[in-house]
Formats: sequence, C-alpha cells, structure tokens
Amino acid sequence: MIEAHKGTTSYGRENLIDFLKGGSRSAELPAGFGAKGANADGPPTIVSLSPDAKAVLEQLNSAHEAANDLHQEVVRLKKGAQDEGTPFDRILFRFSKIDFASSELFSLKAEIPTSLAELSDPLKAEIFDPLTHLQKTAASGFEGQDLKNLEDIERRLKRGEQLRLDRPTTEAERVVDGVASALASKVVRLENDGQVDKAQHLRDAMASGNVEIRRASDVPDLNLTRTVSFFADAGGGGSSTSMTSYPVGEVKEEFENDRSIIIGMKHLDGKGDHGAFYINW
Repeated sequence: MIEAHKGTTSYGRENLIDFLKGGSRSAELPAGFGAKGANADGPPTIVSLSPDAKAVLEQLNSAHEAANDLHQEVVRLKKGAQDEGTPFDRILFRFSKIDFASSELFSLKAEIPTSLAELSDPLKAEIFDPLTHLQKTAASGFEGQDLKNLEDIERRLKRGEQLRLDRPTTEAERVVDGVASALASKVVRLENDGQVDKAQHLRDAMASGNVEIRRASDVPDLNLTRTVSFFADAGGGGSSTSMTSYPVGEVKEEFENDRSIIIGMKHLDGKGDHGAFYINW
C-alpha cells in the first residue's frame, strides 16, 4: 500500500476504503518522514534512489491526482445532496470522514515534490564522489589551495615543530587537503634530497592542472593490495591499514622517477574509507 503522510496519521487506498466502510486507520511515521527540510540542520544525506524507491515515488505522484479527484467528487456530492434536499445528516458522518482524508492528501501537494525528477535531482546533487571531486580540483590547478603555505607547513613539520592546524570540516575538504598536503610533502622531500628540478616539475604540474588522479584499483600495473580494518574500543574505536604494491611497466618507471605517489584516505570521522588513489604528474 502506498501511503501519503502528514503528522503521525497516514492515509492510503486501503485507508480510504475503510473510511467508506466507516472504519479508520492510523500509523506512526518513521522519524523525519515527510517533513519539509527535515535534514536542513544536519549534514547532507548521501542518497541513491533504488528502483523500488522510484516506483514508490511514481505511485505517490498518482496518489496526488487521485486525492484531487476524490476531493472534487466529495464537494460535488455534498452540493448535490443540499440542492436536492436529501437529509444531509444521514451522510454527514461518512462524508466528513472521506472529506477529511481527501483534504489531508490534497494538502500534501504543497509539501511533497510533484515529480520524481524534482525529488531525485537535489538528492543526486548531494551524492559525494571523492574521485570526481579530486579530478576537478587537480584540473583547476588546485584552485583555492595555498600551495606555498602547504609546503611551508610540511617543512616545519619535518623540523619537528608542533603546529595547530585547522581540520577539514567536510569530506570534500578532507580529500582535497589530504592529496594537496601529500603532494606538498613530496615537493619538500625532493628538495631535501637535492632533487630541485623534480620538485619544481611537481610544483608546475600542480599549478597548471597536469596532475592525474585515478583510483588505485583502476591501475592494474600498480598491483596494489590494501586492507582497512575498523574496530571498537573504550576510546571510541579506531582503524588499521596495510598496503603493499608491486608496480610493473610504466607505473614502475613513474615511481622510480619520482613522478607518482599512492595515497589512501579514510572518512573524516575515521569510521569509513574513501579508498586508495594513484596520483602521477
């Protein structure tokens, strides 16, 4: 049964049949269901609409039209009963129940999206794909990132300084900060090893949008094995990671010539994993 909800009362086809028979139904709603902007105060919810969910939403659209037709029919019947002098009190009880239910459904038009596309498009916009975000950021020359400052931070950290750094607050910031910092660390390491030309080549690649980022699993010659385990403890839990790689061919050459790195990243809260990425320039 497809139900349209408002408050904690639900009305659907079976409910309306019960109303016609003089019965009634009520059901408790799942927390937050049907509330306009229910997730407005929290972080975006990552949602992927399944075929079943799409089918339900399509049926809900049909319910909008049915509610409208029912509402108009009730209005017509009540007017006809009054015009013909039919004892209105005999049908008032049943009609009031039907009219109440149909009005409730009808009023939801202003609160529930009127089409599947209207609901699904905003949700799709909130789905976060770390690889796509990283690739766009790299193609823009790491726009918005202070690359010189990142290098300075890496130099100070390598000297053993204790720094108070701003932490990322979103997954998008998390992955960009992780990759940009890893590349800045590579620049500083090359400089410290006396490979100034290689360090400058990486700087130029970052600034000009010539850094390529792929999922490590999409690079067969990388021969990467990475395992992430999460565990619970009194301190809130933690994780452990093991990663090994046996590159061959062109990928091996890139490693040997300091033109690539591998980086793995967990979620901001440390309870999930974004996976491993292969970055070359």
